[in-house]
Amino acid sequence: MNEVRVEQGAVSDVRAAGKVLAESKIETIWDGTTTVTDVLIVDVGGSNIAAAMTTVVDRLQKSGWKVLNRGSSVQMASAKWTNTVLDIEGINTYVYDELEAPRTGKIADARARVGAHVPLILELHPVGDQG
Repeated sequence: MNEVRVEQGAVSDVRAAGKVLAESKIETIWDGTTTVTDVLIVDVGGSNIAAAMTTVVDRLQKSGWKVLNRGSSVQMASAKWTNTVLDIEGINTYVYDELEAPRTGKIADARARVGAHVPLILELHPVGDQG
């Protein structure tokens, strides 16, 4: 079986954007290929979603990431990590598969640990030709 994942350097870039409260991976299988998505719960010190999003986007842009789409969530890409797309959203709006119960616990734990700050969910997805 073939496996597709993001480069660890891209994950390290994103980790540096704030305090990582929890990490997880999502593995999906389609047509004989396993795609691994890295999920980080990150505290960047924002007191609300807008402030947190602005902070994380500014920090990532300084590392060479560019905004592709912006709305209630933000999608970014990096010229350095060409086979990776980063999706960023607030922890309160994050949609996850109800069958993935361990992630639910990580989200609840992260919310409890940050107090007044609003943590963000950062998902790194592998895209394009990985071979």
